[in-house]
Amino acid sequence: MFPHFTSQGIVPPYFGATPVDSAQMSPYRISMTQFVAWFGYTPARLSIINGLLDYRAQLLGLGITGFQWLSGSFVEKIEDTQRRDPVDVDVVTIFTRPVGIDDAGWQTFLDGPNGYLINDSQAVKARFRCDAYSINLNEEPIDVVDQTRYWFGLFSHQRFTSFWKGMLAVELDAQQDAAARGMISTTHP
Repeated sequence: MFPHFTSQGIVPPYFGATPVDSAQMSPYRISMTQFVAWFGYTPARLSIINGLLDYRAQLLGLGITGFQWLSGSFVEKIEDTQRRDPVDVDVVTIFTRPVGIDDAGWQTFLDGPNGYLINDSQAVKARFRCDAYSINLNEEPIDVVDQTRYWFGLFSHQRFTSFWKGMLAVELDAQQDAAARGMISTTHP
């Protein structure tokens, strides 16, 4: 279930009477096809979604599994509130590294040509229009909790206001991404 936008044009941090029901609080679990249906309503947005799908394909192609939190002005009604198109989508990839890669192998990956997908947000933004960050679930638990706290706290607030807002959680799933691409190509060839 997905809540309606608030009067401030944001996804609410929870819906219902109180925030105690985890099924009714952010981050809201949705599929990539739902994401396209709800947020792909302009050519500018569809261009960003295509970049996000390309980024996800790169991660999946490397054997990275997990899910992503999606946030930022992309999941707001920015066209109404600020009279502009979104320029990117904020992404936090919460992942486990590919099976069979130990710490040394992971460091080799990060130092290699595809390491930027995990550790260079500027390069990812330039190529895919994703303001991308990550949380590696293979790290020490205290580090995972600390990173989760940081990214959730940062992305659950509107940038220039004190409004709490919701985020979306989308599983890294090649089949859903293919279906999302199909939706885009049939509705916006």
